[in-house]
Amino acid sequence: MSTLLSNNAAPTSHTSACGASKPLVSIIIPLYNSMPYLRECLASVQAQRYTNFEVLCIDDASPDDARAYVELLQRSDPRIKLLNSTNSDQQKNLGPGCARNVGLLHAQGTYIYCLDSDDILHARMLDTCVRTLQRTNADMLLFNFTTYNQRGACELEVQWGMPYRNELPCDARTRFVWDTCPDVFFQCVKNVPWNKMLHKRLIERFRARFQQLYLTEDMMYSLTSAVCATRIVRSAQPLLAHREFSGTNAMSDKGKHPLDVIDAFKELYQWLTLHKHYEALRVSFIAWLAEALYYNLPAYKHTDDFARACAALAEFLHAIPEADIRAARDCTYHTSVSAVLDALLDVFYCNGSIRHSFSDHEWLKFLLHVTNCAVQEVDSKVCEFQVEANALVKLLRRVRLALHKRGLAL
Repeated sequence: MSTLLSNNAAPTSHTSACGASKPLVSIIIPLYNSMPYLRECLASVQAQRYTNFEVLCIDDASPDDARAYVELLQRSDPRIKLLNSTNSDQQKNLGPGCARNVGLLHAQGTYIYCLDSDDILHARMLDTCVRTLQRTNADMLLFNFTTYNQRGACELEVQWGMPYRNELPCDARTRFVWDTCPDVFFQCVKNVPWNKMLHKRLIERFRARFQQLYLTEDMMYSLTSAVCATRIVRSAQPLLAHREFSGTNAMSDKGKHPLDVIDAFKELYQWLTLHKHYEALRVSFIAWLAEALYYNLPAYKHTDDFARACAALAEFLHAIPEADIRAARDCTYHTSVSAVLDALLDVFYCNGSIRHSFSDHEWLKFLLHVTNCAVQEVDSKVCEFQVEANALVKLLRRVRLALHKRGLAL
C-alpha cells in the first residue's frame, strides 16, 4: 500500500479546523477491522488537504485494538470522535448498516461520506468532492476509484469504477439523474456507499437509512437516494482505493448471512413499486439483481447456504414477470449479467411463470451456471476484482462432489 500512501500529503494542522463552526463534511466509519488497515485508512483521512471535517468512528463490537487506536487518535485530533452502536455493551456485532445509521444520527456536516475502515482516500478526495458539490449544488457526487488487491499487493484501475464514462455524462457541468439512463442507472450509481458523497438535505428529505442487514445493507441508502436526487454529478477522477481480499470485512464470509442480498432487493423492489418507479427502472433493477447474484452466490462456502438463498430468490421472483427478465436480457450488458439472466430463465421459469418446486440438482445447476460465468470472466480478464480464480475452482469442485454424493450429474 506504500504507493497509495505516498500520494497523500503530510497531515495538515487541524488545531482550528473544528473550532466553533460545524464541520462541512462528516465521514462515517464503522469499526470492523483491526490494524494495519484501520491505521492506513485513518492516516489517509488525516492527510487530506481539506481539513474542515469530522470523523465518526462507530464501535460495533470492533476489535479491541481498533477501539484503542481511535481513542488514542482523538486525544490529539478533535475531529475524530468515537461512538458506540446500540449493542456495544453486549459485544455482538450488528453489522455496518446499523453502525452507519448511528453515524447518520450524529453527523453535523453539510455533506455525508461513508468510508470503509480498510479503504484509502486519495490526497485530494475531500477537496475535490467539496468543491464540486459546492459549485454545482448537487445532491450527490459519484466518483471513480481504483482497487487495491490485497492478495496480489497491487493497485488496479477498474472499468466498473465509472461505467459508461464515454457514453454518459461524466463531468461536473452536466446534470445526471435516473431518467438520464434508466436502463443502466443502478449500474452507474452502485449501492456501495464509498463511491459517493451526499448532501445532507437529500438524506434528511427522504430519511435515507441503511438496512439492518450484514450484507447489501447499503442498497436502500444509496439507490433510493439516487432515484430521489434532483441533481447528481459524476467525476471520472479516481479518489479512493478500495481494498479487496483483506479477509477482515463484512464481505469476507457471505455465507454467514445467505438471505441478506435477497432481502435487500425485495425491499428495493417494494419501494420502487410503491413510488411508481419500477416500470421505468425495471431493466436496470433486473440487471443489477443479476450482478448481485453473480458477485455474491459463488462466494458462499456451503451448498446448504446457497440452497437457502435460491429458495428465497424463487419466492421473490414470483413478483417478477418473466417478461421483465427477458427485457433485461435483451439489453446490452456484459457477459456475466447475460449469463446469469439466462440461468434464471433456464432454471426458475417454466411456460412464462416461476416454477413451484426445485430439486437439489436444479439448485446446483444454477450455481454451476453462475460460477462458470465468473470463471470465464476471470480467465478472460474481463473481471478485474479477481486476480486469481482459485476460490472459484474450489467451489466448482465442491459442487461436483455434492452432485456425486447425491448420485446426480449435470
